[in-house]
Amino acid sequence: MGAAYPFADLLLFEPAAAQEGIAQKLFSAVPPDKFVDAFIGSCVSNPGRPDKVAATAQALGYSDLPDDVALMLAPQAPDAKFKGWLSLQGVGSPLMLGISEGPFRKKSFQFCALSNPYISAEAIMPRVKELLAPGDQYMDETTAGQRMRGWQVPNIQVDGFLTISDISGMGYSGATISFSAPRQHQGS
Repeated sequence: MGAAYPFADLLLFEPAAAQEGIAQKLFSAVPPDKFVDAFIGSCVSNPGRPDKVAATAQALGYSDLPDDVALMLAPQAPDAKFKGWLSLQGVGSPLMLGISEGPFRKKSFQFCALSNPYISAEAIMPRVKELLAPGDQYMDETTAGQRMRGWQVPNIQVDGFLTISDISGMGYSGATISFSAPRQHQGS
């Protein structure tokens, strides 16, 4: 697990309560700019290509998300196709990466998301604006403490959109950033 995250090896040997504290330290140490850079490299660079995102995650040695964690990141629809990974090394790590697919606007859309349960959505916004230059914001809603923001991103992908969700309304950190685009390839 490497020198970049000296506590990572302890995750294999510590009881659950200690693992949570170690995980919090690791996820909290991720620089917001690096988290956005990882999102761009994983999701924005592969719009509508879940096959490429999955191949990259496998090539980089990402671990499959445990079922209970995957359930937290998966779409609400129980029959939606979803695959998720955990990365403990590399730019923006640790991070959780998920891809899903489903119908949207009468097309098959691919959704690619990165999540960090301890990063601030507000802290990632300057880098998002700098590198992604999101267009018209079509959504900014808070329901039950969860804030969802969405932007069109025609400069990156026609019919593409960017969303950021967080639970700052409940007084907690944690953000999930997602890029969605029409499916570009009919492979797996």
